[in-house]
Amino acid sequence: NHPNIVQLKGFCTQPFCIVTEFIENQNLLSFLTNNKSQLDWPLRLKIAKDVAKGMALLHSAHPPIMHRDLKTPNVVVSYYYYNYFQLVYES
Repeated sequence: NHPNIVQLKGFCTQPFCIVTEFIENQNLLSFLTNNKSQLDWPLRLKIAKDVAKGMALLHSAHPPIMHRDLKTPNVVVSYYYYNYFQLVYES
């Protein structure tokens, strides 16, 4: 349980799907596309740090977890704007 990781609630293999906690807002790609003029450097740095914190948690697990698909559509803006950003973990 970490503020920068979306919680996995369950999964199935036939057909393959995952169930995560509900996140109401948008992914980072949409956020960046819709807010180009509002991205000051402190917010850019916050986004980078929050993503790095989530990745650090995954990599420090035993055994380590590789995200394998880190990209803006898989980063969720969970509290619009200044609170925090979460990784959607998909193996």
